[in-house]
Amino acid sequence: MRLAHPFSRALIALGFTLALGLLFLAPHLGDAPVLARPLQQTQPVDLTVDSPTKYGDPNALITFNFTVTTSPTNTCASQTYNVSVTGIGSGFTLVPPPGTITVGAASTTTFQVQIRVGSTTQPGTAEDAVVQVACQGATSISDAVSILVVATVNGATPTATLLPTATATPTGTVGPSPTAGPICADAFEPDNGPSQAKEIRPDQPQTHVICPRGDEDFLYFGGVSGKVFTIDVSAMTEGLDLSLSLYDAAGNLLAFNDDFPRNNDPFDIKPRIQSYRVPVNGQYFIKVRDNAGRGDRNLSYVVELQSEAYGPTPTQVAELCTDLFEPDGVPAEARLLVIREVQPNHRFCPAGDADWVRFFAKAGQRFVLRVNSQGRAGADPVMILVDRDGASILDFEDDTQNSLDPQIEFEVPVDGFYFAQLKNVGDIGNQFIAYDLAFEP
Repeated sequence: MRLAHPFSRALIALGFTLALGLLFLAPHLGDAPVLARPLQQTQPVDLTVDSPTKYGDPNALITFNFTVTTSPTNTCASQTYNVSVTGIGSGFTLVPPPGTITVGAASTTTFQVQIRVGSTTQPGTAEDAVVQVACQGATSISDAVSILVVATVNGATPTATLLPTATATPTGTVGPSPTAGPICADAFEPDNGPSQAKEIRPDQPQTHVICPRGDEDFLYFGGVSGKVFTIDVSAMTEGLDLSLSLYDAAGNLLAFNDDFPRNNDPFDIKPRIQSYRVPVNGQYFIKVRDNAGRGDRNLSYVVELQSEAYGPTPTQVAELCTDLFEPDGVPAEARLLVIREVQPNHRFCPAGDADWVRFFAKAGQRFVLRVNSQGRAGADPVMILVDRDGASILDFEDDTQNSLDPQIEFEVPVDGFYFAQLKNVGDIGNQFIAYDLAFEP
């Protein structure tokens, strides 16, 4: 098909009126819609292009660079994909692309599509085409991308500069300005590929715009092995149907999501990649695109990289394991606990940790040792009351009054320094399992 952008027609008319030259404005057109993705969590094959729209003078050879990425679950048995290009008409000549390419599972390869602008093609003329890769023997395993090629004059940019019109009258008259088209206002552009990706930091939402049609936004973040992140489109303008793709630094597709119905709402089509655990240290890339290739200056969305630290099974951080009372793992290292004192933030860390305290008690007086873990996840303390020799057990307590926290009330037969040992059930330990210990009369 041929497209004559309204900017080009307006500028041609202006040239005839002023008789001072001909200036062509390269159209600001987006791509034709790409093929919609199926609603699935893993995309078997993903086709991307370095730039969906390119410009060239008559006789120029324009090159589009494509990347094909397959997921680890790709089921294309032949590992061979047919490459097809449709839609190029008169005024442009397609250089035959490679008929087939070979891509194994969890792999990446590249190929080129070249289009030559005809020597007599009128500047401002545009042609769109659809480039598709499809598995031989399983054509449902496929992906497609729209591209647009536009004829220009001497590499004219989309912004035209008007020439003043000189007259013999005292007041000079300036020619009319062409009507401005839609302006894509996105502070993160250009971000149309991994090489142009903009950084996104944990828990700092960013507002982007899908503009022009066919726009794709790339972001990157530094991932630490074992850490968990959720990539979420928390807000999306009506008229968009976005999808999220996650890649590693080598371009391998790691995760994909189209719709994520929050609270089981079937009308919620905002995408989210939920609780992804980073496998290795490195740089990771996020791609955001509209499934139907839509784009306009008013189509915006908010994307977030939500940090979940190390998830439900945290990685031990040695610096946090050492609380204010360590070392206190044996009776000889027991920390002094005085009457009416509350020692806060003892930690059961690392796994198997034991905490010892010593205190002075007078014969015939009643005392209470009380533990408060404040309902922290993983905390189920046990407490052992030990005689002055640091070995003989006087009492033991696990749970008290419908609580997992122990409490021991006691009297001692003689004055002296006594001991208490605290451990966590199952010897479970990490830097987040903390408790307070109180010694009360």
